[in-house]
Amino acid sequence: SGLVKLKKLKMVGNFVVCIDMQAFEKFEQIQVVEMDLRFLDCNCQNRWILKWIEQKIIQAVNFNCNLTEQECLGEKLYPKCSEERSCPEKCTCQGDVIRCSNQSLDEIPQDISHSTRELYLDSNKIRTINTKFVKSLVRLKLLDLSNNDIGFLEEESFPNL
Repeated sequence: SGLVKLKKLKMVGNFVVCIDMQAFEKFEQIQVVEMDLRFLDCNCQNRWILKWIEQKIIQAVNFNCNLTEQECLGEKLYPKCSEERSCPEKCTCQGDVIRCSNQSLDEIPQDISHSTRELYLDSNKIRTINTKFVKSLVRLKLLDLSNNDIGFLEEESFPNL
């Protein structure tokens, strides 16, 4: 059922941050998937995409990743994006809203879901903003960093704005 006869899928110009391993398995005749993957992390979770690129099934734009299978040995992989991240320690999560206020955090938690729309990091001890972390939060609409210890902002502190 569905798009079983689909041969070409174009998804350039989107904000793809995660792809389930099974996302394309029902496309039995798919030959080409064109995607802009600039927001996709180069990590073991996405290693399967490199194989699809090598097999020329995915034509990826803006995806520079050179992970080897050796680097990913022993890594736990999550087949679904929704399983990818849980609520960060010391934070409370409700849907796509994460609250980490008043937790004495000295850095931004690294395990924040890509689907986060509101992130409250106010009243902590955060000094720097990790650009790799911020780059992956393309759905973020509100970021509260008030009352922290941030001393300066680099040019790339807030990429993708």
